[in-house]
Amino acid sequence: LDDVYKKIKSFYNAAEELKEGNLQSKKALVEKAKAILDGFDKKNVGKWNEATNKLIEVQNEWKTIGRTSQKDNDIVWNEFRTTCDEFFNKKKEFFAVVHEQQGDVKKAKLALIEKAEALQNSTDWQKTSQDLIKIQDAWKKQHLVNEREEGKLFFRFRKACNAFFDAKKAHHEAVGAALEGNIHIKEEILAKIAA
Repeated sequence: LDDVYKKIKSFYNAAEELKEGNLQSKKALVEKAKAILDGFDKKNVGKWNEATNKLIEVQNEWKTIGRTSQKDNDIVWNEFRTTCDEFFNKKKEFFAVVHEQQGDVKKAKLALIEKAEALQNSTDWQKTSQDLIKIQDAWKKQHLVNEREEGKLFFRFRKACNAFFDAKKAHHEAVGAALEGNIHIKEEILAKIAA
């Protein structure tokens, strides 16, 4: 009977040691999560994404650790969950501001595109060239919209600018060719006069 009692006691002692080890592992993950929450530049989208990936790794690691005593488990779980919730709430707030700013940037870029498209068929080469160059400078000063939309907006903007500048180039080439033709005619006339 003493042997059975020793085995049972040994089993429960091992279980308690395991629970204590699990508790220490979970406390370490709580500290790791807090370090992630406090340890990066919160004004940078890329840093938010990196921190999110790190926190998700910590959450996945949490799932691999066994239980602790019920009392300790509830305390450490609440602390961990609170830290994770705080992180994701701050991330949500940050990206809400980013999306709002991107919306403002998108509106500004759409206004520049509309101005460029309004000028693309102009034949006032000098004034329109200056106006489009100013619009292009204003475009460069704008922040980027999200990657998905930036390419589409830039393509549309560049298309309008190129339409004007290609027409301007073709016009000047035609004028140059006409002048070249006039020079040959004048040279022929001068040759006839000289003869």
